[in-house]
Amino acid sequence: MAEADRQKWDRIFSNKSDSTLPSPPQFLIPYLDQLPVGRSLDIASGDGAVSLHLAAHHQVTALDISSEALKRQQSFADTSGLTIETWQQDLDALESNDHLSLFDNLTILRYKPSATQWPSLVALLKPHGHLLIATFNTAHHEHTGFNQHYCLAPDELVVLPGVKLLAHSHHSQNDAFYDVYLFQKLEDQGAVL
Repeated sequence: MAEADRQKWDRIFSNKSDSTLPSPPQFLIPYLDQLPVGRSLDIASGDGAVSLHLAAHHQVTALDISSEALKRQQSFADTSGLTIETWQQDLDALESNDHLSLFDNLTILRYKPSATQWPSLVALLKPHGHLLIATFNTAHHEHTGFNQHYCLAPDELVVLPGVKLLAHSHHSQNDAFYDVYLFQKLEDQGAVL
């Protein structure tokens, strides 16, 4: 499945002709700007909407399954004079990865991690580190027909092991409907949950 996913996303990003610098949805910028400055990991980064925004003040690692997305992102970073480390990785293999160390922040935009991925993601955070996720919710499915499997149910992430909820909100922009969650890692959590 990972190989099929990688090929799918490589095709999508290699066929993109738009050279406009990607940017995060407007409603997400205040959340991104309140993340503590430090090492930030952008999960399922695509061609860099969040990574490029954070790179002005953070040390950013962008992780995605698609090498084509990461090439686009690196090109945007180079053109903008920004430094971003890119890492091609299947998220299901995160727990076995020695390349990544602990981060101050994790960001996730337009991706819904599976239940089995959450422990590996939380384990990548330093104590008191922040996890920000903004992804499609069931209203997006209802309005657009987008696959419900990839949409968050109402309050689905209010309780996650190893982190405490700091903020939760709902947003819509350009006919897309999102839930935003901001968490902080609990101090007593070890590297493996």
